[in-house]
Order: sequence, then structure tokens, then C-alpha cells
Amino acid sequence: LDPSDYSVISSNTVTFVGGDGIDSFGNSHVIIGDATPDSNPDTGNTINNVGQNGIRVEGGTDNWVYRNVIHTTGLGGNPTGLTGNGIYVNGSSNADIYRNTIGSNSGSIEGDGILLVGSDSSRIERNTITNTDSNVDASGSGIQILNSDFVIIGGAGNLRNTITNTEWDGIRVANGSDDITITNNKIDGVKRTGIYLG
Repeated sequence: LDPSDYSVISSNTVTFVGGDGIDSFGNSHVIIGDATPDSNPDTGNTINNVGQNGIRVEGGTDNWVYRNVIHTTGLGGNPTGLTGNGIYVNGSSNADIYRNTIGSNSGSIEGDGILLVGSDSSRIERNTITNTDSNVDASGSGIQILNSDFVIIGGAGNLRNTITNTEWDGIRVANGSDDITITNNKIDGVKRTGIYLG
């Protein structure tokens, strides 16, 4: 999509593609998934067996990633840590990543469940992330935040993120990220650190 502000991408099934499952480059106010994520029916996207990231958002502002199901990413490998994540958001401020299911018992995420880079004032809430993997140092966390300020991860009640079975950290915050709020998340079965600030 370029440029396609105010677009909605929902109710799609994307499987066995060599690149990313869904890409948005330079757009703002895009909804990827269910525009009403707390209501039924669920109109999010299902993404499975992709060569790179499940969902990738580059640039723009006020983009929402809501209630998608993402299993098995990075089939083409992830040598840089940027090409096999469940959801990868880069340079997109005010992003809202909510109620996604990332990873499964039958298919791993070859990178971070959610990787947020250079995306200030974003929120990551009510996501379920499991079975992240990676052969690259500092990749394979449930949620990773890099170079991003004023990010909220989790919250009261059902806004918590649930993170299990990660190859690296449960939640990792690094590379000059300030004013991060991490609240009420459930983290279990991680190989390294539950919550890492570096």
C-alpha cells in the first residue's frame, strides 16, 4: 500500500508467501485486522507460513494492528533479526497493537513476537504470544522495544499481554527507549530474562 491512508485490511487469509504476510509502507490511519476488536464476529486476518514478517508497518502514524492470528514466520530465515517477526512496526508513531494471537504450538515465530522500532507513543495490549525462536542474538523475545519512547505494554485486567516459551526475553526494552510503562503482563517459560531493560 503506498499511499493508502485510512485503509482497512481485514478478513484475509495469507499463507505460503515468500515475503511478508501484510505490508503497509508510509501510510497513516490504517487498520490491519478487526476494526471493532472487542466485538464479534472476528474480522481479523489469518497469516501462516510466510517467508518474512507476519505483518510489517513502516512509517506513517496512528496505525492499528487489531486481532490478527499469525503462525509460522521467517521461513526464509532471519539473519538480521528484522525479517521473521510476528508483527514488525518501524518508524510509525501512535501505533496500537491489540489482541493479536502470535505463534502456536505447531508453528514458531522466527524472531520477536512483536518488534517495535522508532515508534513513540505506541500501545501494546492484550496480545497472546508463544513460541518465538531465533538464531540471532537479541532476537526471539515476546515483545521487543527499540529506540521508542512513551510506549505502554500491558495494563489493568484483560489488557495484559500473555507471553510464553520465548527464545530470548519475555519483554525486552533497549537502544535508548525511555518512558516505557510495563504493567500486569503474564510471562512464563522464557529462556533468558522475564523483563529486560538495557
